[in-house]
Amino acid sequence: MIDIKQYSPITKELNTALSRLGESRICLDGEIIREDIDRLEKMLENTFSKNDKINIKQLIRYTNRMLKKSTTFLDISWFMEDGLAKAYPLELKYYPEYCIDAINYITTSSSEKVVEINYSGVADLIAYEIMHRDIGDIDDENIEMTMSEIEKRLNDIGIISINDFNILKERFFKNYSPYKYSKMFKVNESPYIDLDKKKIKDYFGHKEFDIDRYYEVVDYSTKHAMALIFKGLTETKLLNNFNWKLVAINNDRIVLILNVDEDFNIEDRLSNSVVVRVFGRRFEVAPEIKVY
Repeated sequence: MIDIKQYSPITKELNTALSRLGESRICLDGEIIREDIDRLEKMLENTFSKNDKINIKQLIRYTNRMLKKSTTFLDISWFMEDGLAKAYPLELKYYPEYCIDAINYITTSSSEKVVEINYSGVADLIAYEIMHRDIGDIDDENIEMTMSEIEKRLNDIGIISINDFNILKERFFKNYSPYKYSKMFKVNESPYIDLDKKKIKDYFGHKEFDIDRYYEVVDYSTKHAMALIFKGLTETKLLNNFNWKLVAINNDRIVLILNVDEDFNIEDRLSNSVVVRVFGRRFEVAPEIKVY
């Protein structure tokens, strides 16, 4: 179990965990990348949204950079910047809104497996903690998410015990993903607003952002959380007994390439839950593991 400390400082240990990895060499499938480029170019021709045009043009530039790397090996090295795990020279990015997932570009040998360790519940918890006053109750717009309303819904949940993530999900956001909503909601009444500075702080209190939309503050908070989870995985020594490479750390997942035998039980070996603090209580999120 990995316990995320909300107010812990950014330490050198994260950078150490990343720098020890060396380079991760991967191969990319140029044909799949070309298919995405063609699809994005058609989307660009057919969209009337100014924001979509900007985003799609950026993705076309990104996928073209990936295409150039498909003619040779891509050697990824890792470092920490501002509390986030960064990959050089290119990150394997994930934009589900445009059906772009650079993990799909990876080609592997017969002995390798691409493994996605998905912690979307962590991203949802952090996003809801930051945004709950503005989201309110989606199913009943007349209910404001005040502290009294929160305490009423969690009156049977103690502040010391570790509770199942699904309890909070069922009582507050059972029909939607707060993390996905962060890309469209504007900041108005978040408890993370610093009124004196007229800024909003991230979940961990490391950075300040302009009071505009939630995307930036939630994006940073969730990426920092995933970096901490990766550091936690390396500390549990779960990854010490086989060959592996880190290829992506996104907002809600960590992606590895494993070189293991066919009888190696990946799901059991890598299923390490994470504890996150929300509303003064601790909730445990089990990962969803996908093997490609």
